[in-house]
Amino acid sequence: MLKSLCTALFLTGIGSMALAGDGHASLIGPWKVTEVSDTVLPAEAPTELEFLKDGALAGNAGCNRLIGNYEVGADGAITLSPQGVTMMACPEGAMAQETRLLELMPQITNYTFDKGGALMLTTQDGQIIRAERS
Repeated sequence: MLKSLCTALFLTGIGSMALAGDGHASLIGPWKVTEVSDTVLPAEAPTELEFLKDGALAGNAGCNRLIGNYEVGADGAITLSPQGVTMMACPEGAMAQETRLLELMPQITNYTFDKGGALMLTTQDGQIIRAERS
């Protein structure tokens, strides 16, 4: 009986890991950011985030390239850690958009997908970075 219980718990753990892996796999790849904190981004501002398999994060913040890391936890928890941004001068509107994105990224605490498949990165106080698969 104890052996059966241990086997069941082990298999349940494997199932949970597979679900966590599947959720993480759904993040992998490029995403076009369409909204930052209730501001719809203009199509001509190439704002993108790319989640790589190894936990690296890359992208374009609207003007400058960014690099960083991300870590996925249980139940949709996620931490974004931007670590570097190029320093090109850009039009004022693009810079303001980029600044807002970069300020919001470290505050992200979880992720979900809406009914249309868009990625919703959410802060603890409910602000959202919305992105669509590129």
